[in-house]
Amino acid sequence: LNYRGQVVLSGRGSINVYQSGYDDVPRLTIPSNLITIINHVNSTTFKAKLLASTLNLPNTTYYVTVDDGMVLNANLSEPLPGIKPGAWNFTTASQKTLYSEAATVLLRFGSQSQQSFLTNSSATLKEIHTEVSRFLPVEIRRISTPYSAWYYDKGTNHDHILVPIRIEPGDPSPLKLISDLEDLVFNLPSTNMANGTMTSMLDSKFGAPVQTDFWVENKTVLILAGIAVSLVILLYIAAERRDPAARNVAIPQFVLILADFALDIIFLLTHSRDVSFLFVPSMIFTTVPLSFNFFWSAGTLIREAFYHDDFLRWFKSNTAIASAFTVLGSAEVEVLSILNSRAGGIKTLQAPWSDRASKMIFIGSFIGFIIEDVPQFVIQVIYEQNTASYSIIPFLTLATASLMIVHAIVGKLYLGIARWRQSKHQYEPPGGGEAWRELMSEVERLAKEHQEESRKSIAAAKLAAKKRAEEKKDHISGGNRGTVLKGGNYKDKGKRREDERYAFEGDVSSGGSV
Repeated sequence: LNYRGQVVLSGRGSINVYQSGYDDVPRLTIPSNLITIINHVNSTTFKAKLLASTLNLPNTTYYVTVDDGMVLNANLSEPLPGIKPGAWNFTTASQKTLYSEAATVLLRFGSQSQQSFLTNSSATLKEIHTEVSRFLPVEIRRISTPYSAWYYDKGTNHDHILVPIRIEPGDPSPLKLISDLEDLVFNLPSTNMANGTMTSMLDSKFGAPVQTDFWVENKTVLILAGIAVSLVILLYIAAERRDPAARNVAIPQFVLILADFALDIIFLLTHSRDVSFLFVPSMIFTTVPLSFNFFWSAGTLIREAFYHDDFLRWFKSNTAIASAFTVLGSAEVEVLSILNSRAGGIKTLQAPWSDRASKMIFIGSFIGFIIEDVPQFVIQVIYEQNTASYSIIPFLTLATASLMIVHAIVGKLYLGIARWRQSKHQYEPPGGGEAWRELMSEVERLAKEHQEESRKSIAAAKLAAKKRAEEKKDHISGGNRGTVLKGGNYKDKGKRREDERYAFEGDVSSGGSV
């Protein structure tokens, strides 16, 4: 901007750049402190830099105004008139349109915006869409917020609001508009964004970063996770071929438990403060279950070693493995069940658990499910719902937490059914089926055999008694067995009892039996 003669800036007013048709709000306001003065012999030049987003549309008319009194005559200090609208106009050149796919940016609003979001979030989001559409400018139909969702920003203050803004394909392209939007936000005090009800609350330091596609950004880690899962499946198949009778499902179970535990710890250390109100619950529901699982696992092993000789012999031979699984039990009490799985045909994994130990493992894992698995899953869901930029660690933590929930519910349900059926069979006979019919046939056969043996025994006893009676008659008539009194009674009662006993037992040589 060239002036004849020597002029100076008054320190008041500004240079304003407008887009034709949007005359109420300047696209750029340049205050006098950002204007560079170059003095010549007979003239003065003012220079000011425009932003990349100021003249952002091709084939579009813009104009510049200068406020009255911004410039003073150097000799008289007299204010000079400015430049009125329509006096300095220009049209931007044509450009080839470059299209791109839809994209999403994040806008962060200061703490003063919280009341608007909490009072009426729908109206607030609608106002943001209107202002962004007007200040870029772009058709409002191309502006939206996915799921009408807004989020608290990560950090301890938890006083900023994040709003995703999705820009649909069109002309200008989403990438061009996002670049302009970021430029406008970074230079908020000087741009038209400062004139909006909501956009004036934007955090200019945050800018308008592009929300990257989660799957594209983390594809390397996701591929590695897929490879790890494939290796676990291959290990399970190999274990099944080596020892089909073993409980080889313990292999993926073991990997899942350790992965879930490791991700819980990593999440606590790296992301638990992202949503400030989740830090304390994350700390509690990680450390408390950790302590409980360790002491419960150690107590189970120690009790078995004290009260069961079979386990004690195994314990003495496998002290290192028992110690390792005691520590690993801190992740999940159910890890102890792997000690008697014989997974992959490993002979050391044949700990002779007693029924009481199995019940303790079941109870401990159930308590762990209540105080660890369920709270961790809830924490991850709340985190996902309150975070605009989702990263790989929370995603994997949510995935393993979900799998642990499914595994715990299905596994404990099946185990509970099996234990209930086992306890029922101890007190109730089977209700039918082939096995029952076979059992009844066997009982009937044994009963018939017993009846036949009893019949033979009775017949033999009768025969022996008859023979004995005949012998008695011979002895009595010979005077050797005592005197028969009137009525047919023996005088010698002791001999009588002996004869009766002999008659009852029968003669073994004649086939008699008791």
